[in-house]
Amino acid sequence: MKKRYLILGLFFFCVILNAQSKDEREERVKLKDFPVKAQDVIRQLPNGYKRMRLYKETDGEKVSYEAKFKFKKQLVSLEFNTLGGIEDIEIEMTKKALKKQRELFKKIENFLKSKGKKYKLIRIQEQYIFPGIDALPFLLSVLNKTYAEAINYELIVQVKTDKDWIFLETLFNESGELLISRYIKPSSYGHILY
Repeated sequence: MKKRYLILGLFFFCVILNAQSKDEREERVKLKDFPVKAQDVIRQLPNGYKRMRLYKETDGEKVSYEAKFKFKKQLVSLEFNTLGGIEDIEIEMTKKALKKQRELFKKIENFLKSKGKKYKLIRIQEQYIFPGIDALPFLLSVLNKTYAEAINYELIVQVKTDKDWIFLETLFNESGELLISRYIKPSSYGHILY
């Protein structure tokens, strides 16, 4: 009887652990493979972007489309849903820029220290959630640094636990409150850096 409960408990533990991890996959696609509405937004990007790469992304729960490019020396990720609506825009930032926001960085650092002995920031991005009206003005205001609404900070972090190094994806609001924290499977880590 004890063995049955042990096996059942182990099964539920594995299910819960799997539900809290992210196994993201990206495949390169062409613009014609994007939803029409998303194609229109991409065609209206301001001049000066470089290195446009287009992806179809799946994470086990949802499908999305992502345009990654460089604009004014910054790496930008523009994510669309399957209908072609903008979900968010993410712009890469440096650890130095994040540290300048002392209170925010202190809260993030306290969370990361609670997860393990050491940590290494792999990627930091400002995340701008689409407010649902007028895609092009939203996109232009974010790219030109005139967007005045609240933003989030998405971090990919490598954390040293007692046993091993693990990868986490975390999302904090501008006050430093944790919104999401989940494990990233190493197999889905390869595409993250660009």
